[in-house]
Amino acid sequence: MHTSFRLGNADRDDRDAILGRVRRMLGIPDLEIEVHAVSRGVVARRQRLGRVFLVGNAAHRHPPTGTRPPAPAHRHPPTGGLGLNTAVQDVHNLVWKLDAVLPGQSAEALLDSYEAERRPVGEFTVEHCLTDTRGHARVGAALGLHAGQPEDEGWEAIGKWLADTPEGEAKRAAVAEAIGSNADDFGQLAVELGYHYETGAIVPDGTPAPVGANPLRSYVPTTRPGHHLPHVRLDHGGAPASVHHLVAPRGLTLLIDAEHAERWAEAARSADVTAVVRVCAIGQGAEWTAPEGEWAAVRGVGSSGAVLVRPDRHVAWRVPARCDDSPAALRQAVTSVLALSPEHAPAVRREPAVRASAGGSSW
Repeated sequence: MHTSFRLGNADRDDRDAILGRVRRMLGIPDLEIEVHAVSRGVVARRQRLGRVFLVGNAAHRHPPTGTRPPAPAHRHPPTGGLGLNTAVQDVHNLVWKLDAVLPGQSAEALLDSYEAERRPVGEFTVEHCLTDTRGHARVGAALGLHAGQPEDEGWEAIGKWLADTPEGEAKRAAVAEAIGSNADDFGQLAVELGYHYETGAIVPDGTPAPVGANPLRSYVPTTRPGHHLPHVRLDHGGAPASVHHLVAPRGLTLLIDAEHAERWAEAARSADVTAVVRVCAIGQGAEWTAPEGEWAAVRGVGSSGAVLVRPDRHVAWRVPARCDDSPAALRQAVTSVLALSPEHAPAVRREPAVRASAGGSSW
């Protein structure tokens, strides 16, 4: 059970007012209630301070109130069910960066991208959930319910809504329309899978973010840098799999077409990035194949191009086609994503590389 208050309603901080609401909802006016704890929805203004990072509920509690946060943060009402999503996204975003920085594989500056990437997503989530909450008020209005209404009038309005009369039929139609207008609260795949990063540990390619017919419900699979790697069905030795199974839990993963596996494996060695980049080929002759050309349909690059993916399955960089400068381009992308300074960046080697199998480089 939870209750919500209109923006600015002082009762949200009044213990007796809240307990009174609970008793009225249960229909037990003299119910004795023991309060064990009260959460005020404390919100962190920063998610990193030196060596301390706040993620999940430590950074943003989600109280069941429609109050606007005092500063950009992730606090929002439970409409849409995005609280746990937001927390898990925070953790997934941070842990791979810690795993890269602590052993010295990446520069500490990589950790600065945590807040830079996650805060804009949190701000959007807050506004989206508040919009959904306000949409619920339209349902109550269609039913004939409003704040401060006497209880008997409320039950009378419910009775009219249930009645087998022309008025009842009109009310049911109005309620259905109000619920439909707030459908984004119940089906929001573009919010759950389409969230993305515009800055941080990525290399933007200058392309605009794709937008579906409904920006909240219509998810558009894309490998644009900053977006979540789309799911694609793969075949692995006769067993069904996903392209996500190729993404390494640490380091970066370079997804390429099997036809160009040797060239990209050579580019990775020439760029001296094999310690942090796993090259994985998809296609005929490789360990992983994509039935019905599904990977080619969503990879967003040509057959000789490549898609670099982070451990949290967000695309870090992509290149439409292989070129003579592929080793330098790959080296620059890895250096940028891992926040390496020039003196710590890998050097591009020009000597001939060893031939690679279609399955990619070793890991």
